Amino acid sequence: MKWLSFEWLLGRKKQAENSPYDSMIFTGNSVIIVKGKDILTADADLLKYLTVKNLTNFEDIIAILYPPESKHVAHSIESLVEEGTEFLDVTTFENREDFNRVEKKVYFNRLPNVEIPSAILVSFAELLEKKDLVSMTALKKFTLNLMLNRDKTSRLHTLAFVKKYNVKLTTNGNVVMFRRIVKINESTSVDSEQITKHWMKIKAWKKAPKSFDLYREGDEYSTRESFKSEAINKTNLGNLDYLYTTISDREDNRYTDDYTRSYDIRLGSVYRIREEDLISNIKGSCGGTLHAASGCINGYNYNSFGDTPVAVLVNPRYIHRLDTGFSGKIGVKEMFIMGVTEQNEDGVYTNISEDTLLEFDELYNLPIFETEVYNEELTKQDLEVINEMLTSNNIEINGII
Repeated sequence: MKWLSFEWLLGRKKQAENSPYDSMIFTGNSVIIVKGKDILTADADLLKYLTVKNLTNFEDIIAILYPPESKHVAHSIESLVEEGTEFLDVTTFENREDFNRVEKKVYFNRLPNVEIPSAILVSFAELLEKKDLVSMTALKKFTLNLMLNRDKTSRLHTLAFVKKYNVKLTTNGNVVMFRRIVKINESTSVDSEQITKHWMKIKAWKKAPKSFDLYREGDEYSTRESFKSEAINKTNLGNLDYLYTTISDREDNRYTDDYTRSYDIRLGSVYRIREEDLISNIKGSCGGTLHAASGCINGYNYNSFGDTPVAVLVNPRYIHRLDTGFSGKIGVKEMFIMGVTEQNEDGVYTNISEDTLLEFDELYNLPIFETEVYNEELTKQDLEVINEMLTSNNIEINGII
């Protein structure tokens, strides 16, 4: 649920004398309702809009726009997560250095009080059979970060999302997702976008950005190895690596969100929801949190919520809720904006190269924060062990759940 303040809407007349709101507007993918000095927005298709348009009870409108998670939906999510676990043979984990089996439950040896979800054990079993210790070590980091998530339902939704859409997991157990943001000033955001694009391109070539300078000639940008001394008729913007590592401080690196237009979003920085927004929007889509999409062909087409497609990293400890329709969109409390990418007409995003991803993943490698509240089932000793395990053995993984 989003309560906004758009002055141009407040003067509209009521649709009818018995209407519980002042006005209702359908935008094509959402409904905007004016009620007094407040404005409510909700994701909705045409059918949902037509359903609520003539209702005379405001509570009925809220119930349709923001239905509680039904038992059927909850069961569907649980079923998806548990799919395939009936064939799991937990004896696979006997006499393993990193695991401890107690009857039908399996734990990390160093975390004897925190059960590993069966859906993840299936993947661990497959990797043990393949003797893929590299991917298994990385899967541990995803699991450890997931254990830190303070909400049981959020942990379940995260597993369902990752499993259904086979999203890419990174070295440090982060999840690769996508979304759109909005340029604050079209004319001044170009340099920052080109810096990230060319930085990622050089990394994809398996070369070092510090060995290249970025040049501009009119609207065209190009890179050139720094050691080349012959003069060219182009403006040298500087060393590409320096430009990227300082990008969050650039005045032209200014974006916002399409929904509220109130957030300061920057490439190469963390985008985090304000606590007051999380509380006031808790009944909204994805639990009122920030939205991120899987970026795949069968996922959510995020092409109408901003003018700039970006790739982001999300730590499982900050994933919150699936979208009501399980559409390939999920709510998160924070994300790291890696850089500008591309999106085709089907909504599919261009993936970032592995070498580039490793660089971003190190920038967003999160320790345990003493001031942060984590899963209450974890003891202080558990947190110390998890922190130690997360800060060692940096290994890469690609969508193996």
